[in-house]
Amino acid sequence: MAWDLPVLLAGAAARLESPAARRGFMAWLAGRGPLSPKTALAPW
Repeated sequence: MAWDLPVLLAGAAARLESPAARRGFMAWLAGRGPLSPKTALAPW
């Protein structure tokens, strides 16, 4: 788990469809806003 989480988080933003989705996801991850129900990660 200690290795998996940093690797998974490092690639998460690239799997989102737009810059706005990336900003929203990062804000949610940092505890600065809600996660949009429209947020979807692309397949690996």
